[in-house]
Amino acid sequence: MPELHVSIEGQRVGIVELGAGGNLRFAYDAAWLDRRGATPLSLSMPLRGGWFEHDVIHPYLWGLLPDNEAVIERWAKQYQCSSSNVFALLANVGGDVAGAAEYLLPGTDPEESAESTYDLLDDAAVAALLREVQRDPTAWRPGRDDGRWSLAGAQSKIALAFDDDRGWSIPHGQAPTTHIFKPAISDLKDHDLNELLCVKAAERLGLLTEEASLGHFEDQRALVLKRYDRIVRDGRVIRVHQEDFCQALGVHPASKYQNDGGPSIEDMVGTLWDSGSSPTEDVARLCDAVAFNWLVLGSDAHAKNYSLILSGRQVRLAPLYDLGSSAPYADHVPKVKLAQKVGGEYRAGRIDDRHWRRLAGAARIDPDAYLGRIDGMAEALPGVLREVIGELGVTSDEAESAAAIIEAIGAWASACRSALGLPASPPSADPGEPTPRQPRRRHPRGTPGGGQFA
Repeated sequence: MPELHVSIEGQRVGIVELGAGGNLRFAYDAAWLDRRGATPLSLSMPLRGGWFEHDVIHPYLWGLLPDNEAVIERWAKQYQCSSSNVFALLANVGGDVAGAAEYLLPGTDPEESAESTYDLLDDAAVAALLREVQRDPTAWRPGRDDGRWSLAGAQSKIALAFDDDRGWSIPHGQAPTTHIFKPAISDLKDHDLNELLCVKAAERLGLLTEEASLGHFEDQRALVLKRYDRIVRDGRVIRVHQEDFCQALGVHPASKYQNDGGPSIEDMVGTLWDSGSSPTEDVARLCDAVAFNWLVLGSDAHAKNYSLILSGRQVRLAPLYDLGSSAPYADHVPKVKLAQKVGGEYRAGRIDDRHWRRLAGAARIDPDAYLGRIDGMAEALPGVLREVIGELGVTSDEAESAAAIIEAIGAWASACRSALGLPASPPSADPGEPTPRQPRRRHPRGTPGGGQFA
């Protein structure tokens, strides 16, 4: 049968087999199962002997590919395969996907990455790539056809490698990319700036986030994200294994929204309580992240926008990514629906303290303390956003755009505070004093920082 060999850090993890009728199955190698500290490919496929059948491995593999149908169609045409053939697609782009695993055809040496080549890029070359992906949203994979990488998600993006000596480059062979570039979405003005502001605000409010910056290359601008599933050790880029909650729960990415049958917040919380290494901390982090997405009106925070870091038996909540506000673009903000229910309610404008108390009960966290944290974030958010934009060194045009984004988020956060129905906090001695920066939480042990996939 046709096979894909799955490897992590140059060691064979197992094989994916393509059987009759397109049915897939996966099995771990005995040597990997015997390895001390072996990492599972997914929580949906725990370390054990025997085959995991199509209904388990198929949704997991699709989670490694873009949600963008136009990109999939382009790749299918390029590689002369069906756009529904996840096996054939990964045979061509599985050398560098989210997480640590590589999906390679038999005979491909996973250690080839040590000898891989790089096409060096100056600012003009990066700008040209950004122009191309905006002109043609399916042009995700720049350079020669052997640039083997795939990113999940629907938004157009490109992945490049950065090295202090080389600068930016396109890696070839199995060499890993290290950064993701996301130009602004064409029909959402300044969304790259919007996302940067939300990431930085979340960080200053104490949430663990990706590492993000705004990159300028000639006349082009993009959000530049450092991949949290790539770390540098002894001068070498190491892949770190991760999966999103759809993959962990065996859900096809086409069903990522709860309304389509995707995971709920309670499902994700349950996964952390059942499988997490530090569930008390990570459940609190997840619940804070859900609240932050409500406060900024992050309406696309579905289960693929939350992930887990897997390392041996360690399972930790990954840094937050894909944080962005719908408030600047919505015609009627209170009617916006969230991607997951909060305490049984989708509509952002109908969520109040009762819904957060229900979620707290399901998550087994203290409801009064949780409401206090939400209220504190809502109160601090406008000042934190102003502080962030004051330190970013943006142009005058970007500052004007940022001011509009901050105004929209601030108005919505104020409405959220009112919905909580908590007693008003006493006025500060100096209402004009900017919100002090909060210390950033340290990364969970073994968890690198920075990145985004879905």
